[in-house]
Amino acid sequence: MWRSQNGAPTKVPADGCVDLIADSGAVWICGPQTRWLRSSATGDQGMLGLRLSAGTALRLLPDCLPELRDQSLSLDSVVSGPPNLRDLMLRAWGSAAPHAELAPLRPALDAPEPWSLLVSRAAAAGLRASEAARRLGCSDRTLRRRMLSTFGYGYATLLRIRRAERARALITVGTDLARARPRRAMPIRPICAGTSRAWWA
Repeated sequence: MWRSQNGAPTKVPADGCVDLIADSGAVWICGPQTRWLRSSATGDQGMLGLRLSAGTALRLLPDCLPELRDQSLSLDSVVSGPPNLRDLMLRAWGSAAPHAELAPLRPALDAPEPWSLLVSRAAAAGLRASEAARRLGCSDRTLRRRMLSTFGYGYATLLRIRRAERARALITVGTDLARARPRRAMPIRPICAGTSRAWWA
């Protein structure tokens, strides 16, 4: 969970996650995020966001992850998902104890699907799609199909995101830029909502 208040615009790297964002009476869905984005500034009222880790949003938004990829849409325009999700997010936004307001969502989010965890570990280890499929005991075609339904994008995209994350971590500790840089860069896109300050449980 994160909150942004009086924040300046900033660049946010791709992380493969889905964000639910409450902002002045509206709730937005952003993601799955496979490109860098540029957040907007936030005012006194601020925003509250619930970040769903890569591969975990399926339980809340079961039917539309590929269509949501790199999009920012009003939750009202998305037909799938719990019917009270909008109300929960708005109550959390206006509450001094947002974690308590969002407690009804914890059963759906606390225990990720084992398959999603295995895929994430394969990408973190740098395995190519064919290697990951072999480790998971499935065909390349099955891996592609399950990635789209579970993550909202393909395995190659997840692998690229993890490589970029490793490169940023190496740069943070002083590794030479040429050695740390991932093979392919991701474009930056504008977005309606910001994530300028993490606010973790």
